[in-house]
Amino acid sequence: MAEKKIGTLIKVVPIKRQIADRGDSKSGNPVFYDSLLLYYRDKDGKKQKIFEPRAEIPYSIIIDKECPEAISQPMFIEADKVKTTLVWSDELYNELGIATGTSAFVDKYLMARKISEAKNVLLHPWVYDADMDIGDRYIQKFTEEYEPDIGYNLHKAFFDIECDLDGYIGFPDEDLAPCPACLITLFDQKTMTFHCHILKNPKNKNQAKVLADLPGFEKYVKDWIKTNDGLDVNFQFYVYDNELEEIAEFFKNVHRIDPDFCCAWNAGYDCKSLQNRLKKLVNRDKNFQAIFNSEHKKIADIKNGEYTADEIANYLICDERDRMQTDSAGFPLELFFIPYFKQEKEKNIVDRTEAYMILDGTVWQDQMGLYASIRKTSGQKESYSLDAIAGEELGKEKLPFAPGETIKNLPWINFKKFLHYNIVDVLRLYQLESKNLDLDMIQRLSEITNTRKEKVFKKTISLKNFVSKFARDSGFVMADNRNARYGEDGVSQMFKNNFIKHKTEIQENDPVYKEAFGKKENYGA
Repeated sequence: MAEKKIGTLIKVVPIKRQIADRGDSKSGNPVFYDSLLLYYRDKDGKKQKIFEPRAEIPYSIIIDKECPEAISQPMFIEADKVKTTLVWSDELYNELGIATGTSAFVDKYLMARKISEAKNVLLHPWVYDADMDIGDRYIQKFTEEYEPDIGYNLHKAFFDIECDLDGYIGFPDEDLAPCPACLITLFDQKTMTFHCHILKNPKNKNQAKVLADLPGFEKYVKDWIKTNDGLDVNFQFYVYDNELEEIAEFFKNVHRIDPDFCCAWNAGYDCKSLQNRLKKLVNRDKNFQAIFNSEHKKIADIKNGEYTADEIANYLICDERDRMQTDSAGFPLELFFIPYFKQEKEKNIVDRTEAYMILDGTVWQDQMGLYASIRKTSGQKESYSLDAIAGEELGKEKLPFAPGETIKNLPWINFKKFLHYNIVDVLRLYQLESKNLDLDMIQRLSEITNTRKEKVFKKTISLKNFVSKFARDSGFVMADNRNARYGEDGVSQMFKNNFIKHKTEIQENDPVYKEAFGKKENYGA
């Protein structure tokens, strides 16, 4: 076996890439390829990337269709009893339909663009090792060639935003993003530097006094942190006349710093607020759209012409260095990635697996949800506010308000304290991670289980990935998740009935078959 190269995998970005708008030969629907970008640190700690223009994945089909295992599927089967085939991921369900004789069922739903329903072919008892997520599959593939550098220290960053609530009643909804993001502070652990992005408000005279003497404020807050926390830190201040530039420059600074992780406490609020504010601002500013389109031209891909306002906002959020890639034939292509935050407000905080996905080499992590998930077995806490957790873990608190001060009036009556307050919040995030090393834990779990970082605490995914790898290494192949249900209610059972109906007469008279399929509810038991 060839010696593995050193590579610490940081992030896998899945991309649905539309390659034709004329439709495929069967359905006439648009054609999409599954593309992936994998980011990793090499032996020198430099971030590298691998682009897969069209993902290939394996699936296994039992060879002897009349053996007992073909009727009553075991959890594991010897590798020599199945045939493993490599297929384009966008052709997987077509291929499985052909291999299992269920093309009529699969085609029905593919032509109707009901992919979830077509996925029920994964439940066929002849099918093995076909339901792993594409991202996890490529993590597994990466680990076959690379091994992590055990001496590499993760590059971490932390951020927090503050919104100007003047004139707004209640707390702003991140989906509506009604209030300007007036402060965004980013802390780079590697250089111990705070990057403070400040939106200038001409009406705020108190703010103007602070901005007129930023060196004086810098000395004040450096001394405060040194006295209270024993840390030597640096500062960079960026002052903006308009919010669109402020938010765009924040993302650009993250990409320039290029951390492995960028964390916020209750990140769903911060990330979605910034994204939705940016979309609003770009849509309002027709002049900015015109200037952007005069400076940025789409390449000859399926999307031609000018960028729409939403595409411009997406462009500004993602790392523009990663937008241009080449396909397997060497032709240039542009990735149109839509950033998204998978939010799970309806779930208990200890069960959430929220994640913000951007086209860049940084894992955007909700530090609050991660803290709660890791400590789930210790019991749920009364509060997961930053103030409560910092007090419990560090014996420190956020910057307290004086009588009469609120988060709403503070930027107007004491902007110096408002900026200080925002900085201390980010400082507490850094201190919590320095004490607990939660990010190091999910990095190691991801490497051990071959699972995306946002899914390492989903036992049905991470443990299955781990066991699947162990089975392969031991000469076995693992069955798909037989308890899965795909698409609308009843479709999974309809597929099972369809399979039963097409079994041969020999199988129907087989005692093993009768035991397994004699009652419909026993199917897959």
